[in-house]
Amino acid sequence: MKLTLRTIRILLAFSALGLVAGSAMHAFAYSKAALTFDASSLPSFYAAASKGLWLSDSGSLFGLGLVFSALAAWPRLAAGSLIVLLALIPLTSAICIYLTIGNFLPGHVLVAVGVSAALAGTLRMWDLESAAASSSTPH
Repeated sequence: MKLTLRTIRILLAFSALGLVAGSAMHAFAYSKAALTFDASSLPSFYAAASKGLWLSDSGSLFGLGLVFSALAAWPRLAAGSLIVLLALIPLTSAICIYLTIGNFLPGHVLVAVGVSAALAGTLRMWDLESAAASSSTPH
């Protein structure tokens, strides 16, 4: 059970690091993206909406990275099923990237982060089941 808990922590820490690093890179690119949106032929509403979505994506990545950081430190704070559900956030973002942009590195990072977190959640569920089974086994 100790090895499983260590593995869960490593997987969640990897996910957290990927999300926080991605958030920082995305936020740092905002000024260039904003100039591009402003210089485009988009109506002002769509340019402003694009800038807002750009920043909200950075904030969402950062927030989920903080959640995975907390869960890496204290994996027993959340059920495995909740961790798997949280892992769907970067996975669906990756699908959106692949459908709109195509083969793009941030999509691959989001898949790696999402699969890592989903695996951690699955191991967390398995960890609980094995702990319950071992406690109900007569000695």
